Amino acid sequence: MANLLLQRAGEKRQVTGSGGEDDVLMSRTGADKPEGHRTALSRTVAGVICTALMASLSGRKVYWVGGIEGYRTEALEDLYWFSADMPEKMQSDALRRDYRDL
Repeated sequence: MANLLLQRAGEKRQVTGSGGEDDVLMSRTGADKPEGHRTALSRTVAGVICTALMASLSGRKVYWVGGIEGYRTEALEDLYWFSADMPEKMQSDALRRDYRDL
């Protein structure tokens, strides 16, 4: 995905991952610059969701390219509602069925 975006911007070289630890770069001019828009690119959907969650918890607005529906977060949302003892907000009955004795 990163190479596709770079290609559209006119870049001729491709980027390749090294498989090391992930790092979140908050700003090209330093993490002390909270203003402005940011984009998160990740190798995994879990990485995108984690980055979005951290941004949300720090008070930033999060927008999902193509809508959040494309990221299939229903199971995570259901887990949250289950843990918050609000099963009526769950979309699936799977957790309620599996853990009905709790």
